[in-house]
Amino acid sequence: MSSESRYKRKLSDLSLIDDYLFGLFIQEAGSEEILKGLIERMLGVKISKISLKQKQHDISNDPDYHGVRLDAFVQEETSNTLYDIEVQTVNTKNIPKRMRFYQSLIDREQMPSGEFDYNVLPKTVIIFVTDFDLFSQGLYRYTFENVCLENNSVKLGDESIKVVLNTKGNNSKGVSDELIELLKYFHNSTKETAENASSDFVKRLDKMLEPIKNSSKFGGEFMSIQEKIYTEKKISREEGIQIGEKRGKEEGIQIGEKRGKEEGIQEMLEKMRKSGMSEEQIKLILAN
Repeated sequence: MSSESRYKRKLSDLSLIDDYLFGLFIQEAGSEEILKGLIERMLGVKISKISLKQKQHDISNDPDYHGVRLDAFVQEETSNTLYDIEVQTVNTKNIPKRMRFYQSLIDREQMPSGEFDYNVLPKTVIIFVTDFDLFSQGLYRYTFENVCLENNSVKLGDESIKVVLNTKGNNSKGVSDELIELLKYFHNSTKETAENASSDFVKRLDKMLEPIKNSSKFGGEFMSIQEKIYTEKKISREEGIQIGEKRGKEEGIQIGEKRGKEEGIQEMLEKMRKSGMSEEQIKLILAN
């Protein structure tokens, strides 16, 4: 897909793996029941009642530093566990450290000023759904905890878990068919994908997503955003070309002047030598 055609997509063309549509889905249809269902299927666990802390939760520990917006940030009430779900279509080569950064900001927010007991920090699970295989192992799910390298049976116990879900997996070991169908739907959120799924949960997601994707209001907002981004990028690209042309012209003049000067010196040296001057005499003239 060309960069220009990418910015001409309609909202109805997007899938849940697209950050914009996923955020809109959480904002408009992300009930606590639906988020609970997503987490249970993504992790293969059963959890108790959850509460949505905030739709598209902005989090930062200082206005002067980089913050993040968490798409789906929820809390399981019984175990006091925080879950964050993010989606990613492009491999930016920085997801592991992004997860580390998200973890640090979440932890910072959970420690009130003046609190010194680190045990107040809740268990956290950060989930990234990616449209590519980040680790090239074919797994649908990669789960990470801090363990001792010398003895993998020894866990650090910091209750920090990171999960990467891969829509392009091919190894179904350890995951349910329903998770695989869910990831296929994230990759291609169409009625056809939902109809081909045996999962009632996937079919329910599609029914909830369909009116959002076909909404003239949301579709218009998305097109406006796309047009603004495309225009800004086009202006930036044109300004970059102008700056590059100007710098290239200036560098060309400098190179031309330098080469002209060097050629002039060589021509002068040739004339000196042909006139019978010795190298010592030529050096004395050049030195002056």
